Amino acid sequence: MTFQWSEYFDLAQALTGVSTVTVTQEAKLRSAISRAYYSAYHQARLYLMGKGVQFTKSSLAHQSVAQFLSMSADRTLKSLGNDLTRLRDYRNEADYELVMSRNPTKIAPLAMQLAQNIITTLTSMAPANPPGTGTPPSNSGGAP
Repeated sequence: MTFQWSEYFDLAQALTGVSTVTVTQEAKLRSAISRAYYSAYHQARLYLMGKGVQFTKSSLAHQSVAQFLSMSADRTLKSLGNDLTRLRDYRNEADYELVMSRNPTKIAPLAMQLAQNIITTLTSMAPANPPGTGTPPSNSGGAP
């Protein structure tokens, strides 16, 4: 079924309380996939910045964050990088494709699980002094 992009506006209105318009399940699921990705992406970016890694403020940062994790010598970080890449693929499809090749009813819960794992794992591994909190972290020059 072709997605009606105006359904995102309906969702935005409902989320802000501007309207009580009925929001379709597909709009909710697509938005959940997107929000799950962005929460995991920003957690990963913050984690890496806490390790001294700098990223540009461009769309390339999305690829760079996942690649940096995937190229890590640490197996956990490598796995998280692969999961973030998969989550980004789901997000791109949810945000840009009129017709999703994957069923959003099945992808949304998977996206939530991937994001939760990334966030939980990186939070438990977070450096003591994240950016903007005082003493800058040391950078040994290698991948985290």
